Amino acid sequence: MDTPLYGFSNHPVAAEGIIALPVAIGTPPAQANFMLDFVVLQAVVSTYHLKMKFPTEHGIGEVKGDQTTARQCYVTSCRSKNKEALIIEDLREDTKMQRGEPVEDLVSIEVYPREESKMVRIGSNLKEDTKLELVNLLRTYADIFAWTAADMPGIDPEIITHRLNVDPSKKPVKQKKRTFAPERQEKIDEEKSFEELKTHLSSPPLLSKPLPGENLFLYLSVTEAAVNTILIREEDGVQKPIYYISKVLQDVEMRYPKIDKIALALIISARRLRPYFQSHTIIKGLSKPEASGRLVNWSVELGEFNIEYKPRTTIKAQALADFIVECTLPEEPPQLVIYAAPYPWNLYVDGSSALGSSGAGLILISPEGFTIEYALRFGFQASNNEAEYEALLAGIRLIHALKVDSLSVHSDSQLVVNHVLVDYEARDERMAQYLNLVKTSAMKFQNFIIRQIPCDQNT
Repeated sequence: MDTPLYGFSNHPVAAEGIIALPVAIGTPPAQANFMLDFVVLQAVVSTYHLKMKFPTEHGIGEVKGDQTTARQCYVTSCRSKNKEALIIEDLREDTKMQRGEPVEDLVSIEVYPREESKMVRIGSNLKEDTKLELVNLLRTYADIFAWTAADMPGIDPEIITHRLNVDPSKKPVKQKKRTFAPERQEKIDEEKSFEELKTHLSSPPLLSKPLPGENLFLYLSVTEAAVNTILIREEDGVQKPIYYISKVLQDVEMRYPKIDKIALALIISARRLRPYFQSHTIIKGLSKPEASGRLVNWSVELGEFNIEYKPRTTIKAQALADFIVECTLPEEPPQLVIYAAPYPWNLYVDGSSALGSSGAGLILISPEGFTIEYALRFGFQASNNEAEYEALLAGIRLIHALKVDSLSVHSDSQLVVNHVLVDYEARDERMAQYLNLVKTSAMKFQNFIIRQIPCDQNT
């Protein structure tokens, strides 16, 4: 045979010749006999397969190769003078995985209005009714999205649990100390810092006595059922506690918004630690509580003390405050009272208040006559209709936080009321977005009523 053959490497291979041999394939009774022509190349069956299957009149026959013989032949062929060395290139570092591109352009949708960090993307070629239905669905179940790691508390162990396959009868072995790259060593040092913090929490220092005229620091921590404060002083960069205060919240106090609970913790500290507040400057890592309602009264009461509001610069004492407030919780925390119909809360919304286009006002009244007043300020120039919707949504969110399932809304906006009652059509896209949010929030109530009131009655 004079014609060369070309292999997978595209190099010519000279054949030694052709030979015809009788071949019996398979084992009886599944066996076939053939007269076949063979091109002699000094080669063997592919080392990747080493197995052939073929049909016979008695079924499928098989021929299996010998891995040891095939491997020896392959090594011998690689050492031949006429063969080139086999080079295997590693392309992993130069090759990047190409991600598939979407078949259509995508548009970003705000799950929460004006929160650009919480957006999802949907196809731009969707039909308008399908798009609106999809957007409403995403906003209805917006609470199931995990935007940060804090939104993923974990999975119920009953669903799935990860365990190390370790034999408990074996003795653990400590690895030798290894040297890491600078970036990894920095992360490791931070985890050591964490161990120091745990040691600090497990062995808190004894109470310290402040020096005359010394600045003191106050740390606050609140939960749904308790508040805690720690008064500390600093000496040579080390924080030393002076006094601890803990209080379990009762009845109405549990329905306070978080900012009110923080202010309540500050008021409790000022009343119980009055001698310290009168003779020292108190530095608190919190913005000054200036608002309407009881916060104003509390702010007036705190005005007699020298309190400075500064950003928090350390976490040690704050972590200690959080730890203590967790230990302060009662074994069975008091349950929040959920008001059901026919005893709804009343929400009065005024989107065109004295604050003008930069804000609105709302009033919440409980079935017992407990009143909460809020003045809202917007970070943007809002129209009257936008202000009405913003105030309505703020009041609904606050009611949800109070665990109330029955709400009666009173608004002086004819447009907003008739939008919700489906008497008017929301043709403007922005008004339609506001309306969808209101309807989605209203579905969470067992009883939701909205009605229009004249402006003079709202005042």
